Amino acid sequence: MNKKLNSIFERLKLIKECPLCAYHYEESRAVVLEEYKENHLVHVTCKKCKGAIIQLIMTTQFGSNSIGIITDLSAAEVADLKRKPKIGEDQLLNFHKYITQRDNGFTKLILKHT
Repeated sequence: MNKKLNSIFERLKLIKECPLCAYHYEESRAVVLEEYKENHLVHVTCKKCKGAIIQLIMTTQFGSNSIGIITDLSAAEVADLKRKPKIGEDQLLNFHKYITQRDNGFTKLILKHT
């Protein structure tokens, strides 16, 4: 790895290799989606297998914490999702009512695959 790669991955404490194929990430494939003080939301795509992770790095007075999730979303799709309005309580309640009805297609589809 070159020094530039080490700098962003070391500075942000990012995962350095793909959890799917163990290929070392390239700095050019790391996209910082959001920064707030010492907290970062980063999307990284593997050049080899095309797998991607979204990693949240949070720094407090007690140290750094990191959460990573494997995703099939691109960095642009993640950014688009962040701009969408949040799901409201009424929407969530309506969805719950819908999926608990026995005669809807959703329940039949789920039961078919279990």
